[in-house]
Amino acid sequence: MTTEERKKFLHFLYGIEQYLTWKYTKSSKELREYKEIKNWFLFKDFYSFRKLIINEISQGITPDTETKINLILNSFVKKDIKLDVLFKYLNEKIEDYFLKDIAYLLKKAQNINLNDFLSKGQVDSKIWLVEELKKYVELNSLSLNNIAIYGSWYGFLVPFLYENFTDLKCVRGFDIDAKSNYRAEVLLQRYLHNKWKFKTVTQDVENLMPIGASGKLIYSCINEFNQKIKETTKFELIINTSAEHMSDKWLSNLRKEQFVCLQTNNMHDTIGHINTFNSYEEAKEHYRNFGQILWAGKQPLMDSYERYMFFLRRRDLWNK
Repeated sequence: MTTEERKKFLHFLYGIEQYLTWKYTKSSKELREYKEIKNWFLFKDFYSFRKLIINEISQGITPDTETKINLILNSFVKKDIKLDVLFKYLNEKIEDYFLKDIAYLLKKAQNINLNDFLSKGQVDSKIWLVEELKKYVELNSLSLNNIAIYGSWYGFLVPFLYENFTDLKCVRGFDIDAKSNYRAEVLLQRYLHNKWKFKTVTQDVENLMPIGASGKLIYSCINEFNQKIKETTKFELIINTSAEHMSDKWLSNLRKEQFVCLQTNNMHDTIGHINTFNSYEEAKEHYRNFGQILWAGKQPLMDSYERYMFFLRRRDLWNK
């Protein structure tokens, strides 16, 4: 593995750093430990290499010492790096539930592209959503007990929500892709096995219709015995961070007063993006057709791209 190949292969380390920087203080032990690891594996910083080796030696010889030193040295001699071993090493250095969840996912599922779902852009978008949503919820004294995520993918947003909204009891992730739902339930098994605080629903949200004026959703989850369990839930918030991948039908279906948070962008050339906008102003004007915009913002991305986010209350189109 060449230096450039290694940097590309381990690009997700930037996303993890973004997450840890948001969660911990700059002077925290967790962030200091992580930066030494990242600086060695990505940039061949020999000062970080020295600190990592000295740290292992100072802990004395254990059954895992050789494995950990080999992992560090493999980056030096340009050998392949095993992600499961890397995450085991990270979890020994940094006590963080989300990093443990990722390690468990790598152990149980195949062909996980960490550079996709753990990219800096993906992490930034989730942090931005949670930070702005938290401010809005606190300012307006709202309570979020039940949240639905449309286009939930690997459920990456779920730990961010549970760590920041103490009233939250139930999150349902709706995605058309059963493989993504399986991986989400593996990644988030600590929520899954805690009274289904998180559960996936394999369904096309463009065909999901609320019940009358109540706005409740009827859907089915699959339990461990492969049985369909029907649920009926009124979600205080519906989140869609993948609106660029869908038509607006999912939004048109929602009933009066439904609180919605959505993200889209101006990345027209990305595969799968079918609902993008040329500017923030164009996106804002478009979503005014679907309800009262409560909050709106934009986030700069690389190469002049932008991400747009809106909180809105659905307008009543059914005269009910």
